Amino acid sequence: MAIGSGLGSQLGFSAETTYGTFVAPAKFTRATAYMVERTASRQQGSGISTGQFGPLASQYVETTTGAAASLAFDVQNRGLGVLLNTLMGGTVTPAIQGAGPAYLAAFPLADTLGKSCTVQVGVPNRAGTVTAHSLSGGKIVSADFSCAVDGILTASMEVDGKTFSKAESLATASYTSTAVFNGSQMTLKMGTYASEAAVSGVRAVSVKIARPHDTGDYTAGNAGAKSVPVLNGWTDIVATVEADYLGTTQFQDFAHGTTATSFVWEFTGALLNATYYDTFRITLPSVTVEPGTQGVSGPGELTNTWTMTWRYDGTNLPKIETICADTAL
Repeated sequence: MAIGSGLGSQLGFSAETTYGTFVAPAKFTRATAYMVERTASRQQGSGISTGQFGPLASQYVETTTGAAASLAFDVQNRGLGVLLNTLMGGTVTPAIQGAGPAYLAAFPLADTLGKSCTVQVGVPNRAGTVTAHSLSGGKIVSADFSCAVDGILTASMEVDGKTFSKAESLATASYTSTAVFNGSQMTLKMGTYASEAAVSGVRAVSVKIARPHDTGDYTAGNAGAKSVPVLNGWTDIVATVEADYLGTTQFQDFAHGTTATSFVWEFTGALLNATYYDTFRITLPSVTVEPGTQGVSGPGELTNTWTMTWRYDGTNLPKIETICADTAL
């Protein structure tokens, strides 16, 4: 029996080979809040009969079904490759760095077709009995990463799913020893792509990635289930930076024009070998700063929050990179 509270819960996931086909979770992460839920569209028949004073229960029907999950967790130095690959798409194989045990996994923005995941949450009741809520056919439609200098790097993800089930067995959770990335390890760099320089005075950064899919593709012959969602809109990536005002050249001059700059948000953790460290990095090769001007709101030091939008430069794509001890996603 588990503890009859959130202390007895678990979150696990696995990459799927076939969209919507359950794969027992093999990866487990320590998370702060998580839920898998069943979604559905229901309709009520509206025919009238003599003496009928309300809608007929026999004509209340479910037309389509699906699932959704929301995940929130501290970004850890291991074990997140499946989720990042589902978000970003493409085929990713970690590459050894030096003599190991450092492995670089690069997740450039790519097509998500063929990338889906199973997500399972163990939900304990007060008596300690755990119910497995499983989502199959998971497509990560948005992710939000955020960190302040005095905080921990956190992530939240929204997952669209094909199928919800309580019938699958609860996977046995196994956890790898991990560390979390935090503000003391954070650096923001901006400038010419591949030659960015560190920006001073940064207090907090967040990056939100939205990947639109046609999550409502329900067609006849599928018994109310959706088809494989495909990308159906431009990826929207927005970064926000809270920083001290150190002059106009750092952010304001960009905000007053349309010139783009490269944006690299990086966390450097523990040493893995002679020259490679645990790393989490988001690179946006070309961002524009939304219009804004530094103001004065009182007698204290001047700060501002600047909003930046990724716009494709025609050559270089955004990417998330990790360096860690994981040899595979």
